[in-house]
Amino acid sequence: MLQLNSLTEWSREHIRAVFESPTADEALKAVQATFSTSINVTLNGKQLAYKDIVDMVLRLRKEAPGGLKVQWLQAIDSPSSPDNREGGLGGMYVIRGIYRVQKDYDRPVEIGRHKAVVVRIESQSTSSFIDSRRIVQLSIVASDSPI
Repeated sequence: MLQLNSLTEWSREHIRAVFESPTADEALKAVQATFSTSINVTLNGKQLAYKDIVDMVLRLRKEAPGGLKVQWLQAIDSPSSPDNREGGLGGMYVIRGIYRVQKDYDRPVEIGRHKAVVVRIESQSTSSFIDSRRIVQLSIVASDSPI
């Protein structure tokens, strides 16, 4: 039987991999390893689909010439199984490294994407020998602000 890390550790590792991967291909693999393709996701109250997550990650990567960096501010989890195969997590993090031209600026300025998330994580397999956890529900409140 595989000993699984906490939902907080899993989330921190996977979200970092999604945004901090050195190549777009690795970022897409990280998205596949993190999110269920049938995810129920909202961003600022608007319903999105799995494809929208992929598009959002790729778009942010294009706006980050030096790469993205995730800074976790807070995370709390509540496993619904003793082996950490499923449960909930709430957290806050900032994605840094995004550069955009802003009103009243003549050159791109660094933007921080601030996110508060509430997620449901579930194993996608009944096997206790693999880690098949994926985010199946995700509610994001996000805003961008100059750093």
